[in-house]
Amino acid sequence: MIGKKIIKKPENEINIENILKESLNYYKTHKTFYSRRRLPMDPIFSIFPRNSLDFTDGYIFIQNNEEISNIKRLLNGERFVNKNVLIKGISGIGKSYSIYQIVIEIRNGLFETRNPHYIERNKPREDPSSANNNNRCVYIPDYGNWFKYENEREANFLFIFSIFIAYEINNDKFVSIWWKKDFIKSIKKLSNFNNKCNTSGKNKRSRKNSKKKFTFKNIVLFLNDLSRYNKIKKLNFFVFFDQHTPITTELINSKKSKFPYNLPEIISSLTTCDMVVVSISEGKNQPLVKFVNNNQNSWTTYSIDIGFQYNEFLEWKAFYISKFRNILWFKNNFLESKICYYTNMLPGELNYFIQGENKFKNGEELFENYYSIRYREYKKDLEIVYNKLTNEQRVLFERTMALVELKLPIDNEKILSFSQFMVRQYLPEEPCFHKKGGYSIIRAKSPMASIVLKEKLTEVYQSFLMEFIEKIFSVGYNYYSRDVCFNAVRSYFINKIQLDGHFKLTTQFTESKLEFPKIEHLVIDLIRTVHIYDTFFNDDEIDWNYSFIMIPHSNHISFKKEMEFYIWDAVYLRFFIVQISFKLLNDRSTYITNANKNIWSQVFKKKGYNHDMVHYLYLGPEFSNSIFYNYISSFQQISETFPLFKYFSNEWINIPR
Repeated sequence: MIGKKIIKKPENEINIENILKESLNYYKTHKTFYSRRRLPMDPIFSIFPRNSLDFTDGYIFIQNNEEISNIKRLLNGERFVNKNVLIKGISGIGKSYSIYQIVIEIRNGLFETRNPHYIERNKPREDPSSANNNNRCVYIPDYGNWFKYENEREANFLFIFSIFIAYEINNDKFVSIWWKKDFIKSIKKLSNFNNKCNTSGKNKRSRKNSKKKFTFKNIVLFLNDLSRYNKIKKLNFFVFFDQHTPITTELINSKKSKFPYNLPEIISSLTTCDMVVVSISEGKNQPLVKFVNNNQNSWTTYSIDIGFQYNEFLEWKAFYISKFRNILWFKNNFLESKICYYTNMLPGELNYFIQGENKFKNGEELFENYYSIRYREYKKDLEIVYNKLTNEQRVLFERTMALVELKLPIDNEKILSFSQFMVRQYLPEEPCFHKKGGYSIIRAKSPMASIVLKEKLTEVYQSFLMEFIEKIFSVGYNYYSRDVCFNAVRSYFINKIQLDGHFKLTTQFTESKLEFPKIEHLVIDLIRTVHIYDTFFNDDEIDWNYSFIMIPHSNHISFKKEMEFYIWDAVYLRFFIVQISFKLLNDRSTYITNANKNIWSQVFKKKGYNHDMVHYLYLGPEFSNSIFYNYISSFQQISETFPLFKYFSNEWINIPR
């Protein structure tokens, strides 16, 4: 007896219709808990998986942050002006998370329609079913990957399907009625293609039939009717294209038709849009960027250049502690601070440490794996770019790196910036060049990027660095901000000490009010450099038998610069907390941080050392004899060892700290 051959359909093909139905129902019926930043999964993710957004049990946690608020304020204003916004930012900074939160809030009626001055509601609605249903927000989460489709019509279908979802979640049947199509059943064909299951003749015929409907001509007719429908129903129409980055000029030219890959450029001409928002990662060959630059009057560009603030990181951490509880690196202050520093607290980078928690024996192995991966990536990318530079460009690169090191204003400077490794940042806090307002700087994307960039530096970089520092020392506050001056002093000290391999200067030490200051010549040979993060370090990695310079790192806004660096003298068993001031006032009570000194005293006490071995060493343009129990040294005293201080302007002394 010959049995009938049974063709087993892929599990995804069998379940896709039910999955999509459940997802739509889940999205429409579940609440959005704004207080906890728990947002429901968009139904499109049921058939279009995405690794960069981490959904769990139908929700995603998004930490509200300053950049999301900035983007919302921008969109609130621009929808009444340009209506086209390009959001740029380095990879992993959280663009997709920010966009997804804004999409959800728009769909929940958080944008008003009449008042251009204040659009966002004060109190977000908790229940999507009670929201203002006038908003239709189309969300395409991975626009750049449309190129994986064999032809334009399959990509066309995904575009129409994303519009279908925007209307369906509000129980609006316009899209399905216009196309006379059951989109939930039709999605099987797209699923078949994604899973490469179209090997049978039946599947091929189905795809051929679907192509007849989703043509450019039909889409244009549909979008025209959609505009009229939205106008009659007084609906607001928003379109978000996330992750546009992979679309390059070469890829577009490789297709028979530019549509739908050029949708962000032409969507506003095809249908009436209240706003079009596109996100890209910086550092790529982007035809959209060229298009925007050529049409600056109709596009607004916003750059995201910072990760979490420290208070935002703590909220993010609290959520994952409540969710998993056993994340080991949260319990290690040194490792946590180290991870925060090297990731710049970028949401995408921090998520690596959440996802990889159970793949390694401990947090140190997890960090080493992250460091190794990112280092190789940066190294490979830099080699490609650097090898193409001319000699003149390489010199300009080293000059630019000196500007990066000192955080100098670049407003009037010629620079060579690698967008894969560097970002521009505007600092509004302090005036510079005696002008009102702030100034722009260029900085490394992350400490990892900075490490790789500095490997290419030569003596030319040191020459530029010293040239800039000399200029800052001679001009000072007459031209630069206090932060610029401070960075120059600190950078000069640390770079000179590391290059020389010793710490040598003349100081005064006063033991009590009854004694005259004693002159002491410090000469400490430094064997190595030790890095600590905030005030945390790994004692097992430090050999206290040798003298060293210890450099603290932190990107926490709550971490005040109460010390610039430390010096450990293993010969005389002394630990110096070196602090720099532009003016040593008579009353130093506001400057001395006893808590910091006490912390280090406790460290050495546990090691069996005398706790009196911890000292402050103050460096500044002048000194006061009323500072007791501490070492002090003026810039004039140390100019023999640090010769650039000969150019230090005395006018700095008259500037308040």
